[in-house]
Amino acid sequence: MCLDLSREWRFRDDRKNHTLNALRLTPGMTVLDAGCGPGSLTRKLAIWLGTSSLIIGVDQDTAFIEYAQEQAKQSAIENIEFIEGDVLALPLENNYVDASTSYTVIEHVPNYEFLKEQKRVCRSGGIVSVIMAKPKNSIRSNPDTIPPVIDREIELWAPIEKLQKTLCSDGMVGKYNPEPHELPIIFDELGFTNIQVDALVLPVSIDDYRNSNEQKRAILESDRIEQIENIDRILALFPNTLPEKQVSELKRLIDKRYSERLALLMKGIAVWDYTINIALIVSGIA
Repeated sequence: MCLDLSREWRFRDDRKNHTLNALRLTPGMTVLDAGCGPGSLTRKLAIWLGTSSLIIGVDQDTAFIEYAQEQAKQSAIENIEFIEGDVLALPLENNYVDASTSYTVIEHVPNYEFLKEQKRVCRSGGIVSVIMAKPKNSIRSNPDTIPPVIDREIELWAPIEKLQKTLCSDGMVGKYNPEPHELPIIFDELGFTNIQVDALVLPVSIDDYRNSNEQKRAILESDRIEQIENIDRILALFPNTLPEKQVSELKRLIDKRYSERLALLMKGIAVWDYTINIALIVSGIA
């Protein structure tokens, strides 16, 4: 849910035209979202491209697929299909789709195999694109008025953060992350033509006037829940990382900090703690 919400803020409806143009997508296409996760972008594409299009989301994680199917059902989106499967061995026939795209997937899988498989299922003359995020290049504001992370919270977080980094390394998270100049070269070497480079600017800002009060609270709450879930996930795998008393203390500190931020929001005080993510898009004709 937290991942879904964070992507919902990034793919806002007011960015529809730029996103579709960058991905080179038009109504009437059958489009694959490879490694769709919770289906955030998949649903957006289904809505944006309209009922003349079919959008197919594929992911190997059963929980993601079940969640994505339920969200599409609740939103009454009918021009969408979710399939459990491996993006390196897509459960689709050759020349099956008009276009294929992905969001923050290529960083985690062998690049050539991933793009070859998308090219296989894409008809000749179709579009293959990838959206690759560069979190280290994001812009983050750090206003003095934001409730600070105190030293004790940092101290309690330290062993959890260390294990998170170990899990990411062991799980090959970001292992295949290509450099920005390498990605169009890979497209070229695989025989794609009309290769182009574009970008999406994806800001997430609580205080942005375009967010309703409900959305502002939801952004803040999803961030809080994500931190709590990270703690619970690590402790489920490594139960002796922190004593129960320290776990409770850490969660209290997180809740306190977010409660203070919420209080500012409820008073109508804009803090302007925001993040702007830059996403690279490379696309080519199969």
